[in-house]
Amino acid sequence: MPDRALLEAKERDELLQIAAALGIEVTPRAHKSTIISAILAPEGASDAGGDETEDPADADADADADAETEAPVVTTRTRTPTPPPEPVASSDAGADADADSSPAVDDQDAPAADASDTQSDDEGSGPDVPVAEEGNRRSRRRGRGRDDAPIVGETVHCDGLLDLRDEGYGFLRTNGPLPSADDVYVAARQVRQHDLRRGDRITGVSRPAARSERNPALLRLDTLNGESPPEQPDRPLFDDLTPVLPTDALPLAGGQSAGTLAAIDDLALIGMGSRGLITASGTRSASPLVAAMAAAIGDQHPDIHLIVLLIEERPEDVTELTRRLETSGEVLASTFDRPPEEHLAVAELTLERTKRMAESGDDVVILFKGLTRLARAYAAGGNGRHQPADTVGAAITSTLRFFGGARNLEDAGSITMVATVRTSTGNQVDDLVAARLREAANLEIALTGGLPGVADLEAGEVSLDRDRSFSLGEHR
Repeated sequence: MPDRALLEAKERDELLQIAAALGIEVTPRAHKSTIISAILAPEGASDAGGDETEDPADADADADADAETEAPVVTTRTRTPTPPPEPVASSDAGADADADSSPAVDDQDAPAADASDTQSDDEGSGPDVPVAEEGNRRSRRRGRGRDDAPIVGETVHCDGLLDLRDEGYGFLRTNGPLPSADDVYVAARQVRQHDLRRGDRITGVSRPAARSERNPALLRLDTLNGESPPEQPDRPLFDDLTPVLPTDALPLAGGQSAGTLAAIDDLALIGMGSRGLITASGTRSASPLVAAMAAAIGDQHPDIHLIVLLIEERPEDVTELTRRLETSGEVLASTFDRPPEEHLAVAELTLERTKRMAESGDDVVILFKGLTRLARAYAAGGNGRHQPADTVGAAITSTLRFFGGARNLEDAGSITMVATVRTSTGNQVDDLVAARLREAANLEIALTGGLPGVADLEAGEVSLDRDRSFSLGEHR
């Protein structure tokens, strides 16, 4: 009889030939080590070694034997008080202790758990099945009944702008465009049900946040953009509406014959849905002109929704302008001490809000102080001096897309945007953005000197460029 070392040096086919010569039966799929053990085994033990791996009949027999041995342990998991056999009493005690130490189940889950255990015992699937079933029940209990759980606390009224995520759900920004702890969660199901879009103004009722939630959740939607939500939403899409030339004028002077605003009306009359630029070179400031235009629009055009958008402005200037326009318009701002991500969030959510208003037929005017600063925020962190060419190009494209949101829509409302742009600052993004925006603008107001008082216009200090594409009827 050869030794094990000699047999292990041979190939599997040679071992099969040796086993056949010795009259040892080996299963076709037996491993090499199994064949060697069968050859070296004493006479009469080869059958036991030959079916170590793959004999279905013997495996089923072993499984049945194991199932009969372990059956008392499985039956102790049912709620039926069946006395166990005497030989396995110690195993029953261990199973009862394990069942008592499992996590507690809610009352609503208890019937399902009992049915699951009973089903496992009836099927006789062995001891592994109940253990897996217990884990499945534990995972199902984590999310079961949340929608039907009673509300803890009082419901509250909520009002805000909807900010949607790419995943389909969103949040109501209740304290301005930026995230806050009071924002209300809006489920994706509610978004689909009411055809909600980013920038929608929503009022409703919210429930308090659950123990595992960070924000309160929207419970009921009452109004959508000031109206009751329709049963079958059929709102036009902003991108599907037809843009046309401005047909209505937006006079600022209010009948005055002198002053900066009167000069704008005479030389570069603003049309509803136009895109205008206020370009300031060097250290020239456009703040007085923007404040004067905001006050004029708020006083003379109360039917127009006025939004003053301030990016990287000083906090005290934001406060002053907010108080001046308390009753005639709204001020949305992201001050200079905030990160670029917040600048983009405020600006983009504001534009989406105006798009939803234009879809509903409203006329909106945006006075945007800081379009150049928005381009810097797009150019990675607001520093565009030494940005790569592709980064600068992406920033310019994003800024043009934002500026292009202003338009007059056929059979709908309009968005008029007058934005400030800085030039001759030594910043690469500033100069490139100004050059590209001039191509997209309908009119330009260039501040070439120190800005005079808004009541008087000194020659040579403000240059106004009348756009050639207007169709303003009697103002043409």
